[in-house]
Amino acid sequence: TSAPVDKSKVKIEVQNGSGIAGEGARVKDILEEAGFKVGAVGNADNSNYTETIITVSDKIEEVFIDELTKILEARGAVGKVEKFATGEDGEVLVIIGSDLKEEAEPTQEE
Repeated sequence: TSAPVDKSKVKIEVQNGSGIAGEGARVKDILEEAGFKVGAVGNADNSNYTETIITVSDKIEEVFIDELTKILEARGAVGKVEKFATGEDGEVLVIIGSDLKEEAEPTQEE
């Protein structure tokens, strides 16, 4: 069996590229509920993203990426994971797209 992924050792930056107001905060909650550590949340360079994009540095392990992708795919379409050169801020960037699954209802506050 593989060792469990330490999801809290990497801070994820979330950018809303969906054009849906409040979606960045919603995805932050989803990721934190799943045990990930989320840093900055803001808007992407534009709001025309359809698929959610995950961009990672070379230091990020494949199992971490797989786990993150699985959580985000429960919400909607996730595109190809892209690598970026180290030196950019952060190690993982998630740009949220507008493609939601039918059953991906906005989370209700308890």
